[in-house]
Amino acid sequence: EQLLAKNGLMADDLLGHPRLSEILLYHVVPAELPSSALENGMTAATLNGRKVMVDMTGEGTRINTSTVTEADMGASNGVIHAVDKVLVPANVRVKAEPQPAYKPLARHDRGPEVLAMKDRFFELGGYYRTNNYDDLFKPHTVRMVKLFEEANGLPVDGIADAEMLRVLFSKDARQP
Repeated sequence: EQLLAKNGLMADDLLGHPRLSEILLYHVVPAELPSSALENGMTAATLNGRKVMVDMTGEGTRINTSTVTEADMGASNGVIHAVDKVLVPANVRVKAEPQPAYKPLARHDRGPEVLAMKDRFFELGGYYRTNNYDDLFKPHTVRMVKLFEEANGLPVDGIADAEMLRVLFSKDARQP
């Protein structure tokens, strides 16, 4: 709840977060480390490849900035230490990003949104270009959008929705 409130998220937002698996794997160390084996300043590699640090200088034990609230709970696959807040890797942004407001596109639109979308698709691989910007709804457009969605891990529905456009204009967009 604390992570959600701090970052302006709802539970569904976190469950649908594209990097949720990285966050979850950051809580798992592939070794059995009971509290008796922990030392101040030690680091432990997690399953997501990043390390967490143990701090025993104050009252109790901290893992990064989270306080261990219950230690040494036995489990069939190791030992669990409960912490008071979610551990988030430094390279993962959890905060809800404001989504740009995209104007719904209509047939024969020639506005800057349409031109920008078409130019960005061309820039990513040249797999969409026409001489006439009125061609937005021709059959090959749906195919091109589906290819882009598939290459970028989006739901493949052939609709240029806000999520597809957000990915299209991000630096991480992939060519099909």
